[in-house]
Amino acid sequence: AALVLLAGLSCNAVAAEAGNLSEKDRQEIIVLIHNYSYMFDSRNLDSFLDLFSQDATWKAFFGGSPAPEMVLDSPVEFRQVFGNQMRLYAADGIQSRHFITNPMIYRAGPGLADGTAMFLVTHQYCEEPESTAILLHTGEYRYQFVKTRSGWKFGSIEAHADHK
Repeated sequence: AALVLLAGLSCNAVAAEAGNLSEKDRQEIIVLIHNYSYMFDSRNLDSFLDLFSQDATWKAFFGGSPAPEMVLDSPVEFRQVFGNQMRLYAADGIQSRHFITNPMIYRAGPGLADGTAMFLVTHQYCEEPESTAILLHTGEYRYQFVKTRSGWKFGSIEAHADHK
């Protein structure tokens, strides 16, 4: 009986966590999260930028700091900063890989959802024989998602890196 009770609590916790967000919406948001990694790591800037709403923000926090070290809050800033990073990686022969795991997504209101996921980012120099991937960042992404006419987009991303 205790196992049945515990199983019931687990199912209820998952349902509460989902916050009545439809399975279709949850799957679309999961694809959005995966596309963030694939578009950045393949250096597809236009497709990467299309993942964000027009008024999206992106903030980077390091080592538990309550204040962001970097804030991007316009499409022009997104294009400049992410484009420069992609060009730098290409020029230096670096392949980045964003591994995003354990997404937690829940409804925040009509057409809105919030979420978190863990991340691990590596760099590998492609031109060096027997090059080893270098761990660059670990941490947590904190998301706000917005449902638009063209589907779910990032309304904001906070990247909370574990290191300073």
